[in-house]
Amino acid sequence: MAHHKSAIKKIRQDIVRTNRNKSYRTRARNAIKEVRHALHEGQIEAAQDAYRKMVPIIDSMVSSHHLHKNAAARTKSRLNHQIKLLVESPEKE
Repeated sequence: MAHHKSAIKKIRQDIVRTNRNKSYRTRARNAIKEVRHALHEGQIEAAQDAYRKMVPIIDSMVSSHHLHKNAAARTKSRLNHQIKLLVESPEKE
């Protein structure tokens, strides 16, 4: 256990920041999962809607330095590419 006042405060701050970061990360992961689930199910409109909702969440994580800009760009690019492939592919009936 910490004995100095500054060390005790640092522990308090770490707990608050950890919980905040965990909520940001969970929110982003759930948004990405929603897009991937819609893609897996072949639901074009649902995937596009989920992607539109996901992009601002990812961008806000980049602006708050919770996610690297290249990692965000890579994630958005890959999901957008998969959506385009799903839209352009011929329907299987």
